[in-house]
Amino acid sequence: MNKAVDAVVGIGYDMDPENAIRVIAQCLNHTPLVSKNPTAQIGIKEFGDSSINIGYKYWVPTEKYLQVSYAVNLAVFKEFQKAHIEMPYPRMDVRVFSETSKVNV
Repeated sequence: MNKAVDAVVGIGYDMDPENAIRVIAQCLNHTPLVSKNPTAQIGIKEFGDSSINIGYKYWVPTEKYLQVSYAVNLAVFKEFQKAHIEMPYPRMDVRVFSETSKVNV
């Protein structure tokens, strides 16, 4: 019996989403126990504040769910690094304004 794995990874807005989708597909194709039927679904899930979020869904044997999903996550991370695909993290810019006293000259 198979269980679906739903995953999302964010890439920078200056990255090529088609390339990221290809890399994820390769990772899924090369990971043992990822089901070929039904086939994995991969595409742009949403446009986030700091990333294009690529969603992917694939099926694995239920008893190996965590083992396989962790292996896929690691493979995606490593292959993104090799392909120079940036995975941005949220950041916040903070500005501090202070009033300066006027000096009489």
